[in-house]
Amino acid sequence: MWAVWGTVLGVAALVAIEIPAARSGLGLSLRMPGSGAMRRMVLSSLPLALPPVVLMLFYNMDSVVLGYLSGPRAVGLFNAAYKVMLFLNGVVFVYVQAIYPVMTRLAARGGSRLQELIMEALPIVGAAVVPIGIGGVVMAPEIIGWIFGAAYRPSIPIFQILIWTSVAYGLEVHFSFALLAAGREGLYTRGVVLGGVGNLVLALVLVPFAGGQGAASPHCSRSSASSCSWPLRPQGPWARFV
Repeated sequence: MWAVWGTVLGVAALVAIEIPAARSGLGLSLRMPGSGAMRRMVLSSLPLALPPVVLMLFYNMDSVVLGYLSGPRAVGLFNAAYKVMLFLNGVVFVYVQAIYPVMTRLAARGGSRLQELIMEALPIVGAAVVPIGIGGVVMAPEIIGWIFGAAYRPSIPIFQILIWTSVAYGLEVHFSFALLAAGREGLYTRGVVLGGVGNLVLALVLVPFAGGQGAASPHCSRSSASSCSWPLRPQGPWARFV
């Protein structure tokens, strides 16, 4: 209970600090906009508001499907491996948040500059995340055993699949944030929705046969869909794939 109130108070303190800082530093006004301005604001923000909702469903629907088809024990084993994957994805998210301002500036100067940044970053990030995926598969028994204990050994094969979701996310995130930097929020939204629907369909098909491993397997679908939605137009051999 105290942890819940601690979270609430932390958010309240953050708001209390940020609003005065925004008003003094940026000259922002807190006046309520008119109904027409409010409507335009809501409609223009939908492409950015919808993906987080879809992603929330995406990250929780597997547990719902797994619990309904395989029971609470399967959900517990799946979520144990899932927590490690979420931690790794959080590290990737911190990285992309650091380079996103640069991506936005380059997109404003022309898509070719942003393309060059992505093509330079992908091999470097790939050289970091692919060994993590391989090491995660090899060291999965030790990782799961050290974090959760011997009772969670059935989570090992689930983790060995989910670790590749973090690898895919580490590469895909360049393309999805390039969509946002280039002002293509609608295309990004379609990619996220397509990936979420594909994940749900595959989970419904695979969970009855493979349980937690079946729930883990579709997790690359959203990353693949977002990557295929890349709006930039590379030159040379890449052009036919975009």
